[in-house]
Amino acid sequence: MKEWILLFTLVTLVCAGMIACNASATSGQRHIDSTIILMTTSIGSATPEPAENGVEVGEATMAPGRDLTDNIARSKDHTTFTLLLKASGIGQSLKNTGRYTLFAPSNEAFNEMPSGTVDSLLQPAHKAELLLLIRNHLITGSFTLDQLRSHNPLHTLSGTPVSLVHKGGEWWINHARISTADIRSSNGTLFTTEGVLKP
Repeated sequence: MKEWILLFTLVTLVCAGMIACNASATSGQRHIDSTIILMTTSIGSATPEPAENGVEVGEATMAPGRDLTDNIARSKDHTTFTLLLKASGIGQSLKNTGRYTLFAPSNEAFNEMPSGTVDSLLQPAHKAELLLLIRNHLITGSFTLDQLRSHNPLHTLSGTPVSLVHKGGEWWINHARISTADIRSSNGTLFTTEGVLKP
């Protein structure tokens, strides 16, 4: 009889130990799972880095980290100028050398020119005229509006003198109204205009 009691006690102790071990393991696993959940939640809810500030033009953001050519190419209001800039080859040159101030006419500005002007400029026979037109929208050096005011009159890459004028509460470059000024780019400053600067 004593042997049965001893055996029953031994079995009870072993079972109790196994239950305790299992409970401890389960508790440890729950602790690990909770830690992982907390870490995942923390990572998932991390605040993203703020985007680089820029100026909205033609439903696109002109970012300071992009160059003049890349910025204006994103604007839906300046697709004609972008096309001419690319066809001239000057757009690629702007990426590689120096700093510039670029005046970019809107699509509407080109629409006001005589019919067929843009198509004519894209013809190989008129490449010299195209180059002259694009250079007339570029000034060597990166200038803000305030800096341009102190450099009046200005000379474009084509050698044409241009003047910055304030009238009617707005700024004009020759006969072209400036619609957006001081758009910072990685290689210069961009202005958008409502007129084409003819050589």
